[in-house]
Amino acid sequence: TGSDISNVENLLIITDFVNIDPEMVHSTLIGKSREEDLTITESSFFEGVQELIDFHSLSENEKVFVITCFGNIFDMYDRKGTRRVSTQKLSSGLSFLAAGNKSGKLALAFGLFDRDEREELSREQMEHFLSSFLTAIFA
Repeated sequence: TGSDISNVENLLIITDFVNIDPEMVHSTLIGKSREEDLTITESSFFEGVQELIDFHSLSENEKVFVITCFGNIFDMYDRKGTRRVSTQKLSSGLSFLAAGNKSGKLALAFGLFDRDEREELSREQMEHFLSSFLTAIFA
């Protein structure tokens, strides 16, 4: 809806997310994730977001808005309601909002899902790759 588009635009302006390097998004969130299964909790996700943006310089109203928006994004990936999601999917989807061109973001995300480094994705890896972006688009 028009309201959703306006909220995303405001989020990007307030946080300056469009000037954050997608690699920084990935590395920050991967650093906050659980190593054994590359998942991230909601609280660790918010810690990562606060590292990526200048959260402390925001007004209280802006902080509430940013937390709500990023909370909604997290919720779109948390379909089972476990408060833990795939870091690869979330960071790939979130990087869609970051700086750079689409092909660079896709290549970076491709590398995350190509765990065996064969430069090709299995059917399951391709499903995860595509769902990471589609979830972000529809969030």
